[in-house]
Amino acid sequence: MTSGSFTARSGRPPARPGGPAGRYLTNPGGYTAHLARLLLASLEHYGPAAGPLLAVAVTAVIAGRAWLRRRQHAVFTEAARQVTVLAPPQAGPAGAEALWGHLTGLLRPAWARWWHGQPHLGWEYAWAGGDAAGMSIRLWVPGTIPPGLIERAVEAAWPGAHTVTAPASPPLPAGAAIVGGTLRLARPDILPLSTSGDPEAPLRALAGAAAGLADGEHAVLQVLARPVTGARLRKARRAARKQRSGQSARLTTRLLDLASPGSRTSRSRAAGRTDPDLAAEIRETTAKLAGPQWETLTRYAVATTAPAQARDEAGRWERRAAAAQQQARLRGLAHALASATALLTGRNWLARKRLRRPDDAISSRRLTRGDLLSVPELAALARLPADPALPGLARAGARAVPPPPAIPLPGPGVRPLGVSDAGQPRPVGLAVPDARHHLRIVGPTGVGKTTLIAGQILADAAAGRGVVFIDPKGDAVTDIIARLPEASAGSSPATGDRAPTTSSAPPA
Repeated sequence: MTSGSFTARSGRPPARPGGPAGRYLTNPGGYTAHLARLLLASLEHYGPAAGPLLAVAVTAVIAGRAWLRRRQHAVFTEAARQVTVLAPPQAGPAGAEALWGHLTGLLRPAWARWWHGQPHLGWEYAWAGGDAAGMSIRLWVPGTIPPGLIERAVEAAWPGAHTVTAPASPPLPAGAAIVGGTLRLARPDILPLSTSGDPEAPLRALAGAAAGLADGEHAVLQVLARPVTGARLRKARRAARKQRSGQSARLTTRLLDLASPGSRTSRSRAAGRTDPDLAAEIRETTAKLAGPQWETLTRYAVATTAPAQARDEAGRWERRAAAAQQQARLRGLAHALASATALLTGRNWLARKRLRRPDDAISSRRLTRGDLLSVPELAALARLPADPALPGLARAGARAVPPPPAIPLPGPGVRPLGVSDAGQPRPVGLAVPDARHHLRIVGPTGVGKTTLIAGQILADAAAGRGVVFIDPKGDAVTDIIARLPEASAGSSPATGDRAPTTSSAPPA
């Protein structure tokens, strides 16, 4: 009995072998048309009800994602702090790469990034004009990052640097007239910036652009950065592979290539084998993506609290002209700040983009979606200057070293000196037997030499040790007498160690 006769007697058509895949392979056009008819029939039947539901679902997902991002940023800004960095006398460019490479460890696990978000840091250069002229470098740190972590990382990257931590405050004064913008990579972010030139040139250009600030004017350059997640890295590496295969990294260019298949792609592949410039670009892209990556967003702004200068009796047009002149000056200063980054132009460069509501954007320090930068590229933008002649920058002074373990703690027989600010903070003291030797305290006027001597005298008086103090001016003597314990006033101690004679040096 054959299969054909069995099918004829049973009245059933022969089965099509292979299922959907077999039917597609035997008749691709017919099976595709059949699927299209089924899809159109489903849309015709379920479309009126499913369309609104789908629109509501998409809107709910977008709104929920936006709410989650706002909630995450609100958690970051709560208890956020501002770390002012005082540069050491020598701050090499390798310190910035060490800092950002170290802070790559802030990357959270995938589930924590999805729900709690990835915290970012804000590196800021700030300038003020007029009587308070100067330049400060500070780090905005979210409240979710443990206290002391960023401070220790900065001091480890630049030995001798000091940090001063305070609650976060807006970078620019409230109610000021502000002009600002955003700096974004002009080409695909797999292409690198140039970091092979003079590392001090961009900072010198920034300081020179901000040197002309007048009274009441402020400027800030803000670099927001966070470590890049695995999905963003995979996307960048796929774009790099397409670049090596001759495809463009831009989506629009690839879509245009589809309109003329077989011509542009083949020419690009042939050019990649023969064009030395394209081969060098591929090598630099590969080198950029080989190390840790950061998602960054750079903003700049100039503000003034001074009103537009116009005569009291001036008319409406004169006041408008004065306000326009003030805005033109602010725009010129802002463009000067942005143009300083042109020194990093290489395979890629930072282009100026419009920033809507710069006051809110700069003050919120919110990082939405930024550009991809490697650690050397980020270190070229956010670093401490090594140039000792940079105008207006407050420095840390002499390099501070942590006290050795042999330095005693204040207690019986030990005079208190203070609390060390290098390394782990701890109180330090001077043993009374060591104080019997000659002790010299040097420093310029106003650093606290007399305050230190007065503290030593009061500690001796509280411990019942005798003191002889000679002051050429007499101001310190009056202050010490007013702070002496009542038990030592007008009488000599009957017991206790005899302390050495203390004499203050003439003011420097």
